[in-house]
Amino acid sequence: MIINFGENVRRLRIDRGLTQERLAEFLGISFQAVSKWERGDTVPDLFMLTTVAAFFDVSTDKLLGIDKRDQEREIQEYIDKYSSLWQQARYEDVLKTMKEAVRSYPAEFSLWVRYLNILLWCGQKSSESALSIKNEAEAVYSKITEHCTVDSIRIWAKKLMCRYYKTLCNIEGSGISQERISEILDEMPLMQNSRDYLACSFSQSGEDKEDACKKAICEIAYLLSSIGKEFEDNDRKGEKLKSLTDVIKSIYPDGDYGKSTVNMAYMLMELSNYYERTGENEKAQETRDEALSITETFDRIENEIIHTSRLAEGLSVLKKDIPMAQGRPLTERVKDLVN
Repeated sequence: MIINFGENVRRLRIDRGLTQERLAEFLGISFQAVSKWERGDTVPDLFMLTTVAAFFDVSTDKLLGIDKRDQEREIQEYIDKYSSLWQQARYEDVLKTMKEAVRSYPAEFSLWVRYLNILLWCGQKSSESALSIKNEAEAVYSKITEHCTVDSIRIWAKKLMCRYYKTLCNIEGSGISQERISEILDEMPLMQNSRDYLACSFSQSGEDKEDACKKAICEIAYLLSSIGKEFEDNDRKGEKLKSLTDVIKSIYPDGDYGKSTVNMAYMLMELSNYYERTGENEKAQETRDEALSITETFDRIENEIIHTSRLAEGLSVLKKDIPMAQGRPLTERVKDLVN
């Protein structure tokens, strides 16, 4: 973002037929201050900026030479670069990019929440690194929750901090307990108050309403598949995984798991391991083959999954937008789970 404050003050001053001394007199400052502005050596504080804008009867954006369209374009370029680098698993480059982004646009919370995301991702390589970013992470989180008015960004930030605090709970001396996570969770909306659920009721009838219902079903399937990864490793884990994978298969009988693909593959491989531990070797091999078939199909897809199963028919999801789809081929990662 290029600020042309000095040039604009000089142009506006000359247009009014004012000398630097006369402008300084009107503003109640020294002419040396005006001279420094016009040379680009300094800029005024916020209060004086609004005073200068009011004097010339222009907006502060115009005074600074900020074009809203250029701003929006540059912000979107940062977001696109963030997504592209993340997809390539170039996490240190993502962090560097978002540091630059929030310096350039310190009031843009869509950039701050992405900075928080990559900061936490890079900072959880070890207990030491997780602790080292605690002060900065909490400062960024406070900035978002105290000043951002966009609910989706605030909720994303809360989700990120819950995940981070879950890591800190297991680190001695972190000062974070499960109680802190519960406090954040209590501030978040119930599932019945979510956008996807409410859209089913409040969308216009016809195609819009049907698409809203399909999207909600896909989100429910994704949530179920995410919960499956959280099952405790005990004697009943296999039963739970079998029940959950059966539910998701009933939603996607064509095997077009979309956003749930990665989680589904992981759950099936964990289920295969369970069968192997219980001596059900034939089931173990069948389930393992099923998981690898899903991953191999997924790895061959270049960009888009189009649903054919009746409950989601016609909807599509871009591969780059699927959580945990970035990095190594899914087949390789799932094979790492084999007992």
